[in-house]
Formats: sequence, structure tokens, C-alpha cells
Amino acid sequence: MTAAIPSSLDSFFELRARGSTVGRELRGAVATLLTVAYILFVNPDIPRKAGVLFAGYFV
Repeated sequence: MTAAIPSSLDSFFELRARGSTVGRELRGAVATLLTVAYILFVNPDIPRKAGVLFAGYFV
């Protein structure tokens, strides 16, 4: 990664003024992505084990 990309991201989003860094924001984005992926993968199984029908779950 070149130094221009983090510098331009920092200036556009004002990360340094908000007390953050590009690396910290990227780690947060990856953690959020993994959390959402886990929820989307596991959540449909929870109502099914409780006996809720798939059609009734989304109505």
C-alpha cells in the first residue's frame, strides 16, 4: 500500500482529527464484516430449532 492512499483517506474522512487511523478503521470494518457474516449464517438456524416455520419467520 502506498503512502498516498492512507493520506488521502485520512484527509477525506478526517481520521486523525477524530483520533483514529486508517489501520484501525480497516480492522473495525473487517470485524463488522465477520460479525454480520456470522449472524447471517447462524441466525436462520435458531428459529428452525425452536420449531418456527420459515414462512412465518419473515411475516
